[in-house]
Order: sequence, then C-alpha cells, then structure tokens
Amino acid sequence: MAIQKFDSKAAVTASDFEGFFIALNNGDKAALDQVIARWNFKDVESFLKFVLAVMIKGEGNKLFIQIGGAQTGISPADTLLR
Repeated sequence: MAIQKFDSKAAVTASDFEGFFIALNNGDKAALDQVIARWNFKDVESFLKFVLAVMIKGEGNKLFIQIGGAQTGISPADTLLR
C-alpha cells in the first residue's frame, strides 16, 4: 500500500505521484491526532493502512465493536453514504 505523507504539495510532482490530497484541520485533525495517540500508531500512514484493512474485512457496511462488554454495531452515518 502506498500511503505517504508529504510536507507540502510542492514536494510532489505529477511525474512521481498519482493520487489525491486531503486537508485536515480543526476538529478532524484533533480527532485524528487523538486516535493515533490513543492506539499508539507510529504515524498517520500506518493508521490509514489499518483503517483501510478493517473496512475491507468488514461485511457490508456494518462493523461490530465491544464497548463495556457489550457488542455494538457501528456503520457510517447516512450523510456519509451515497
């Protein structure tokens, strides 16, 4: 998997990179930093690789997690889906 972090858009040229940029700020950036710290990921790239693997392994569009001993289904909010 080729997920990479670049310090700036200027560091990337069209000849050596095909993909897209995502800008994270405010609450989204704070949430990402919190998850990376809580789960002890070494960097953003490692976290994104893990998240993609979990989503690929998930059946349909629902995953189950355990909260306080109870199994809870989680799925994307309707506003996030087509």
